[in-house]
Parts: sequence; C-alpha cells; structure tokens
Amino acid sequence: YGSQTGSAQEVAERAGRQAKRFLLKTRVQSMDDYFVKSLPSETLVLYVCSTTGQGEEPDNMKHFWKFLLRKDLPAHSLAAQNFAVIGLGDSSYSKFNFAAKKLHRRLAQLGANPIMDPVYGDDQHELGPDFLIDPWLKTFWQQVLEHYPLPPGSQPLNEDILLPPKFKLVKTENGLASQEKEVPFMSTVLHNERVTDVNHFQDTRLITMDIRDSNLTYSPGDVAVMQPSNLPESVDKFFEVFPHLDSSELFFIESSESSPAPPRWLLPQPYTFRNCLEKYLDLQCVPRRYFFELLAKFSKDEMEKEKLEEFASSAGQQELYSYCNRPKRTVLEVLADFYKSAEGVPLEYWFDLLTPIKPRSFSIASSFIATPNELQILVAVVSYKTKMSSLRKGLCSTWLSSLQPGAKLHLKVRKGTLKFPPQMNTPVIMVGPGTGCAPFRAYISDQMTSKTNRKLVLFFGCRNKAKDFYFQEEWISLTNEGKLTLVTAFSRDQEDKIYVQHRIEEERKLLKKMILEEGAWIYVAGNAKQMPDAVKSALQTCLEDNHTFPREKAENYMKKLEAENRLQFETWS
Repeated sequence: YGSQTGSAQEVAERAGRQAKRFLLKTRVQSMDDYFVKSLPSETLVLYVCSTTGQGEEPDNMKHFWKFLLRKDLPAHSLAAQNFAVIGLGDSSYSKFNFAAKKLHRRLAQLGANPIMDPVYGDDQHELGPDFLIDPWLKTFWQQVLEHYPLPPGSQPLNEDILLPPKFKLVKTENGLASQEKEVPFMSTVLHNERVTDVNHFQDTRLITMDIRDSNLTYSPGDVAVMQPSNLPESVDKFFEVFPHLDSSELFFIESSESSPAPPRWLLPQPYTFRNCLEKYLDLQCVPRRYFFELLAKFSKDEMEKEKLEEFASSAGQQELYSYCNRPKRTVLEVLADFYKSAEGVPLEYWFDLLTPIKPRSFSIASSFIATPNELQILVAVVSYKTKMSSLRKGLCSTWLSSLQPGAKLHLKVRKGTLKFPPQMNTPVIMVGPGTGCAPFRAYISDQMTSKTNRKLVLFFGCRNKAKDFYFQEEWISLTNEGKLTLVTAFSRDQEDKIYVQHRIEEERKLLKKMILEEGAWIYVAGNAKQMPDAVKSALQTCLEDNHTFPREKAENYMKKLEAENRLQFETWS
C-alpha cells in the first residue's frame, strides 16, 4: 500500500485479513518497506494507494514508484505477476485517483496481468470509498480463487472466527530478533516561541532544535519528521476507564516479518502497557472500521455488540460517519462509550485494536547554510471545538507546543517535494499563505546567505497584520534592502476578505513578465482545500490576453509549466 493518512493502509490490512480467511499466505507492507527487487517473482499482488496533494503518490510509495519508472526495466519484467489496483481519492480534486491510475498503467506496461479493472474509491461519496471498494473486493476474491483454488477439502475461515493477534506477548526475551530501521537523531529543543499575538485564536510556534553532533543536513524544501507521544491526560483517562488493566506488568513482543515489534529507539523492551500507550498506540486518532469489527468480537453486551457490528458493516457506513468521522470522535472517546465491550479485550489484542502513532512531517523553515547546527519548524497548534462543542486537540502539534527548552525528541529529515531551480539567475515566485510560508522562509534565508542576486517574489497571506504575520521584521527588512519583493494579503483587516489569489491578479503585469519572458519558477505551499486551485486559476488569469494569449493557450501553458516542474505544489489537508 501507499498511504498518506492511513486510509489506504486500512483497506490493505482489511484485504490482508480477508486473504488469511482464504488460507492464502499474505504479507501487508507499505510499498517503500517492500524489497522492490523481489517484485518480478511475486505471482499475485493487490496494490492499494491513495493520491495526495496535486495528484502525487503518498510518501511511503515514492521510492517504490521511482523504481517502477526506471528506464532500464525490461518491458516484460512483471510478466509472471497477476495484479489488481485499489485507488482512494477525492473527486473534488482535478487529479482524482491520479496516483492509482498511473500505477495501474505502469504495471501493465511492465507486463503484469490485471485480473480485474481497478476500483477508485471516492471520499466525496456519501457512504465513503467503501461503497465501491467492498463489492469490488468480493469479486476480487472470486477471481483470486479461480486462479489459486483452495486445497481439496479446505474451506475459508468463517467471519465469526477470531484471527490470531498481530503480536505474541511473552515473559522472557528469548533472543527475539530486532527489526531496527534507521534510528532518528535524538535532538534537543532550544527554543519554543509563540509567533502569533497572545490574543489571537491560533497558537503558532517556531520551534528550534539542536542538530549539532548529528549527521543531519537539509536543503530548502526538505521536511522534518518526528514521532509524537500521546498526551499524559489521555493515557491517564484510559486507565481510569479500564482500571482492571495492569499498567506496569513487564512483557516482551515477538517480532515477525509481517508484524515487526516497535523499534527499540522508540520503545525499549521489556514493555509495560503504560509505556506502549504513552509512546506507541494512538489514543487521539479517529478509529477506522476494523476497530468496530474487532471490538464487536469481544463484546458480551448485546446492545453494544449490535451497534458495533452495524458500524463495521457496509450498510452502516453512514451511521459510522455521523457517529465517528463527522465529530472526529477519538479512539479514547469511543472506548469510553463502549467500555463494556472493551473490558473483554485481552492484552495482546489491544495491539490490533489500536493503531501505532504515525510520524508527523513539517516543512523545515530554516537554512542549513545559515544555521548548520539548528533546524526550525513552524507549527500551527490544532485546537478547535466540534459542532457538539467537544474540544479537539491535534496530537502532534499539542505535544510539540508543550515541549520546553531542553526537552528531547527523535528527529529525521527527508527530501520534500519542492525542487528549486539549479540555475543561479532563474527568478522564483513563491505563494505561501499561513504556515505554507515555512519552506520559502528556508529558501529565502538560503539565498541571502549564499549572496545570490536571484529575483525573489513572495506572496504571503494571513488573517491580520498585527496578529499572525510570520517573519514580519525579517521579510520587511529584506524588502527595504531590495532583496525581496513581498506581497501581503491580510484577509480580516478590512470588510472584504483579501486572499493571496487576489494579490496575484493585482500583480498581473509583474508575474506575466517573470513567467513568460524571464522563465520564472513558481511554488505554492499551504492548505490543500481551495487555495491551490484558486492560486492556479489566478496565475492563469495573469497570462491570459484576448489577442496574444487566449484562455485555451493559457491553460495549455499552465499544464506545460507543471510538466516541466516550473509550477510545483506542496499542500496538506
């Protein structure tokens, strides 16, 4: 699977459980965790992938996809493989399920044999992507059993039969194999500064981390990856709801290829269940469908069991959405609602019921050339009330905001999606409303330290000049020195809301000259909702001219800019 938010992973794991019920030997892995050179020897593969950003593949699919695009791969290198593709996307975006469509096409080009047409789940459907995926999977397994029939006399495992837990918990280590991967650097927080006005509703932090004595380097556009912990009050609340669980009993986890134990850098063995809840198992996420399916199997309360089974069924997805997804009800809140059922969950099955805390990524906001011993990120702390007036806090941003100078955290750096022009004289146009400005702050700092004379234009947008104008003094100083053209949009400082796309249209003459005559590269970063399409439309409007550059020509030119990487997006939801 290739999964950005966990939806594709959930579908892949569901298919993996179904495969076990058909007695098939199965592995479920992210594409980048898979040893890709073994791919030609695989006879049956189900690929599940989402589409992120502007038609991009998920982060844990990027290396796999890069391998598939190698020009030295023979045209029939996957001729022995039967395959099918499940895509997850959102039809409100123009490049709906683009990554899955590209994947299906490329696999076929390499000679793999599709046993079914792909299915493209849609988040916009009132019953969600499962409305199409569930019936598709039923047909898929029928096709699979035609190609790979069960041994004579064998029967699929009934749905009522509980599959073995992911982990086996033991009292002694017995030389368990370690599943260590890259160990992140243990960084120290140097500064954690609020950069919005104290009276502003949004708490945004500029966090500075010490990376001296590490081998970490980074470039503008790169991303910092960190592993958050659950909030202490969430862990305490869990044990209040389930006081019968022993929070301090020591145990080990036996690793396997399909279910590696938590990495030792995160959670050294032996474990306690409290340690696991603090560092590894997510209590803040919204539970997915399998959570309800598994919890129902342990329920001895008839009313709760009936409701759980409804939420787990295809027909109950609208009910599940209303109960769980719309109000963003957390795992911990659901467990409190169904505590009678959860009391029956054996310790080892909690590792199936709860999902691991996922690493979080933030655009790096500093320049390695300017500050080689430090790394900065700009973090908007997520905190809001639902329609039910329940307070919701982002797990990672709240955790980060709580870190005091001297606090330790695990840190990795990975390449981002933004690639800046190698030519020293290429002009650069940057559009970064809100925290979307972070990679551009890094790039501008980089250029200033390198003393290039590159033409730089930054469009920055926020609500109020006095409340959330990030890096204000820094950028105004550069503007006064003639090193940066800064165009601002403060949406709430006047009656009519003004956004970056409006400022782009106002700067039509400047932008048209930079793009058409000077060969400027354009970068857009920020929230993935309406902003990227609005900015793209505004840029196209800048190019349009009824006589020399009609709409159709401008549309084609925008496509050409994207194809040539002169127009790049880094967006998040």
